[in-house]
Amino acid sequence: MRTEIYPIDSSEVLSALFGNLDENINALASDCGCEINTCLDGVMITGTDENVEMCARAIKTLIGIIRNVKCHPIFDTSC
Repeated sequence: MRTEIYPIDSSEVLSALFGNLDENINALASDCGCEINTCLDGVMITGTDENVEMCARAIKTLIGIIRNVKCHPIFDTSC
């Protein structure tokens, strides 16, 4: 088993990543075969080496999408 901390510096991004009633993060954890929990610096991913790597890549991609959508002119005219 391996545990990795993936840093997230914004509570808004963390909230969007987890989703309503944690449905997004629970689906991701299930699909990746990992356990995902919050910690002081972001999220803690626990699982096999391969599953943790896959989950971390998915989280990185999702955070990129969340940040881009938040700064889309439809949602935020200051972008």
